[in-house]
Amino acid sequence: QENANKTGVRWAEFVNKDGFGIRIDADDALEISPSYYTPIETESYDHDYKLPEYEKVVYKVNCRMMGVGGDDSWGSRPLVQYKNQTNWEYNYSFVITPVK
Repeated sequence: QENANKTGVRWAEFVNKDGFGIRIDADDALEISPSYYTPIETESYDHDYKLPEYEKVVYKVNCRMMGVGGDDSWGSRPLVQYKNQTNWEYNYSFVITPVK
């Protein structure tokens, strides 16, 4: 499952304790998901506590994500306006700049 996904992001800055890092800028809103692990790493373990000590931060920059369900927990489908249409072409761009 995805977690920590932030929507409506036009810019984000990620820096370490010394102020070094990256800045992500976009003209249109993006979605950004910071994590200590890649999706493959999290799928390799059946419980979070089994994951190894983290050594990095992974930033996933997405155009849009498909939600996991509808308006209730009884199996309803997502509303049309919240679905990603498979017959649409999605384009997005962003700039990554070093930060100090």
